Amino acid sequence: MTVLLRFLQCKFGKGRLSGLNSSMIPICLRLCLKEKRMRACVHIYSMMSMHEEAVALALQEAICSSLEDYNKQIEQLKQEMNDATYGADNIRNDISALAQRYAVIDCDEDCGVCQKKILIAS
Repeated sequence: MTVLLRFLQCKFGKGRLSGLNSSMIPICLRLCLKEKRMRACVHIYSMMSMHEEAVALALQEAICSSLEDYNKQIEQLKQEMNDATYGADNIRNDISALAQRYAVIDCDEDCGVCQKKILIAS
């Protein structure tokens, strides 16, 4: 909780506006909006009994934050999909290259593992 919000809640909590000059309320609200202190703005709106504005502003912060988080997740998923596509293309190319690979051996050549003749003459 910010110092500003704590001050507002201590000084003018529970909707008390008695300690605040009525001409100061719009100035405080304007400054909080300018400095993007949305929680303080929500509190000021609530103190002024402007509950619809307070709720709309509070939901605006939450919606924007959620959208930003979703956008980051989408970008990360896009990158993962691009990486997977790149990997799949590399595997396809490797398989294609292996399918065209061959070797010529002599009929009397031995296996390198078991040392038996590779080809048996019939």
